[in-house]
Amino acid sequence: MSSTLIVGPPGSGKTRRILELARRRAAASERVTIIALPQQRADLLRRLGETPTLGVRVTDLQTLLYEVLEELGGVARIASVPARVAMVGAALRELYGEAAPGEAALYAGTLAELRRSGFEEVPVTGGRYQQRLREVDRVYRRLLGERGLIDLDDVRRLAALALEGGARWSDPPQHLMVDGYQAFNRMERRTLAAMAGSALSLTVSLPGLAPAPWTTRTPPEDLEALRRDLRIEKVEKLRAGAAPRFRLHAASSPSRELRDALAEVKICLQQGVDPHELALIVPDRAAARALLELGREYGLPLHDEHAASVLDTPQGRRFELLLGVRGRGYPPRDLLALASVYPGLELVAEALERRGLSGSSPVAALEALPVELAPLRDLLRETESPAPSLEAWLAYVERLMERAGCDRQPEAPELRVVAREVYALLPEANPAALIDWTRALLADLPAPRRSTPGVAVLEAEQASGRRFARTWLLGAQEGRYTLDESEEFFYSEEDRTLLGLERRMRGLASSVLYDALWRAPEVAVSYARSERGGERRAHRLLEALEAEPRPGAATTASPLELARLRPPPPETPPRYRRLEALRERRAWELARYAPCRLRGYLEGRVRPAETRPVYAARDREAARRKARQAAWSQQELPAQTDPAWAPGFRERVLRAVRRDLPPRPDLEGLVILGVLPLGEMLFRPHAHRLLRRGRLETLEVYLIGTGVKQLRDHRESMWLAAQLRASDEHRGLKLDFYAWDLQGEREPLHFTAGDLERAREELSGLRAALEAGDYSPVPGFHCRSCRFGDVCRET
Repeated sequence: MSSTLIVGPPGSGKTRRILELARRRAAASERVTIIALPQQRADLLRRLGETPTLGVRVTDLQTLLYEVLEELGGVARIASVPARVAMVGAALRELYGEAAPGEAALYAGTLAELRRSGFEEVPVTGGRYQQRLREVDRVYRRLLGERGLIDLDDVRRLAALALEGGARWSDPPQHLMVDGYQAFNRMERRTLAAMAGSALSLTVSLPGLAPAPWTTRTPPEDLEALRRDLRIEKVEKLRAGAAPRFRLHAASSPSRELRDALAEVKICLQQGVDPHELALIVPDRAAARALLELGREYGLPLHDEHAASVLDTPQGRRFELLLGVRGRGYPPRDLLALASVYPGLELVAEALERRGLSGSSPVAALEALPVELAPLRDLLRETESPAPSLEAWLAYVERLMERAGCDRQPEAPELRVVAREVYALLPEANPAALIDWTRALLADLPAPRRSTPGVAVLEAEQASGRRFARTWLLGAQEGRYTLDESEEFFYSEEDRTLLGLERRMRGLASSVLYDALWRAPEVAVSYARSERGGERRAHRLLEALEAEPRPGAATTASPLELARLRPPPPETPPRYRRLEALRERRAWELARYAPCRLRGYLEGRVRPAETRPVYAARDREAARRKARQAAWSQQELPAQTDPAWAPGFRERVLRAVRRDLPPRPDLEGLVILGVLPLGEMLFRPHAHRLLRRGRLETLEVYLIGTGVKQLRDHRESMWLAAQLRASDEHRGLKLDFYAWDLQGEREPLHFTAGDLERAREELSGLRAALEAGDYSPVPGFHCRSCRFGDVCRET
């Protein structure tokens, strides 16, 4: 047998080389099997179909091993992931008296990883819970044998044992090729070596070292282990291919980023580009959900390539909601979600919400509602706890499945099996425990995802080994597209290294982003400048790219955006851009218009409908600070200090401050909340003082905040620092900035030139816009807390 290892960085042509070899072997009437990742299969078949090829099969490792085991007569019923968790829970209960679904999932996950890594017995290195894990595994194996099942992750081990023992399958491939993997664990290497024993050749591709400053997940020691275990005779090294054409776009908000990308996708589809040639790469599952939701608004054919569970289907979510609604007391939000299967329930939910009631409120209170209660009575009757018998429990599950619409779905048989297994594994047959366990197992129950033609929406890991004509890489900011880090409960990082398990604490590796960037010759990279937590910047390895606007993004949009994107009629000024001019010199008043001028304009003219209590600690601290400063200056606290303060809150703060008033800071020349003129502008720093020591004059400015990062969101402070640095009348002064709330230690502040330049540009731009009467909205993270979203289309 000849064996070859193809090594090269992403985009170097490893997959293309594998396909060339496969076509050449198939042309000689030899059987070829390509083992790839499941998400690669459709892409490889499409690329093979560009040149008609017979005799080449594309499959994944698990499917091929299952076929081998079935042919050799060693197959039995395979326990699904939910069944494995349930049986591990039964083992925990047998050994220790009780078990929660989360605990069982923790044990089951570690046992599955050990099996995938080739361990036939749980290793014990001295960890506190490793012996307990071994005992649970022993009972779990016994339960599998009693039911005639094998574990899902035992398939590889059993197939490798059969092949290593001399078993021969009837139609093995003559040439075995493996592509798309980033690394191989010990069990995968053993399995490939066993299958290659009956083949004429074995060809494996792996990513090589990436050029600096990028990193790779395939260190040299892993390549050496692969060469040793697979007896690699030849190593073929590929050079990095031509770099894709990158384009970086900085959007104002996450929503704007997704909308701009979808607008470009729509343009490509209108130009006749095949949807399979396009891909939207997202950093995580949450971003994929948001993108798919917007895709429906845009009318785009998007295909979600994430593995689906029962809870990803509308019927599955309704079934889970019906299982848990009784335990939650029938809250109005659940009733609203169930109104689609109980017509009229939304009216009951709205009436309960207005009166602060729930579906489990006393009967007298419910009877007083001015709505028809028949939908609620149907819900209460159907979700009543079942009797403690198998027949009653199965009838209860079937009733809820029928109401949720699950009884006609492809996953319905598996749901019924899970319900029966849960009852068999819970000897006390407590209805509440049965419901909790069933709900916990639904997330692990797979649901078939319908294959629909469309633009792929996938994460970077799912794009590995695939090729597109054009990709959009979304959310490319610092801290995203990294390897997950989570320390394992049973084995420390040192234990995992000793046992040869995959490391968990791998650092912020850039290999994920590097691999995703090389999936197409044309890549549009984007990120949102503002997001939850404040401003964001592009990934540090993308700083060499200059951000540019998206071409044509505003020419195509969803129906909801169409009205906003239409050009205004001639001689008609755009809304919010021809209002009264504002020439404001006070920086603390200008700060109200940043970052959104429209919000500042409306807040000054529309009073809130009601005042609400203040719960945030920062609001209480701000109130105490203002009251303390007023007491030191023997002034009254302003009556309208903050519109969000509840009635009586101001008085409570004042009483607390007068009761425990600290002494005023004893600093020479200290001015608290005094006005500091700078050219045409007036500033009001937290405190400042001017010191004269001989010929040296020092202006000390005290700001509120724990550092420059926090002060970036406090516009007035950043503007003051920028104006002081640029002011001609203060050029002879030594300027010192401190973070200090007039108590405790002072912390020196040091601003970068870039921070000050951005603050100066923001202030000059804001003043120019307001003096021109332009109050256009500025979208961003602040839109989440804005109460004027119903009149602002930018949100």
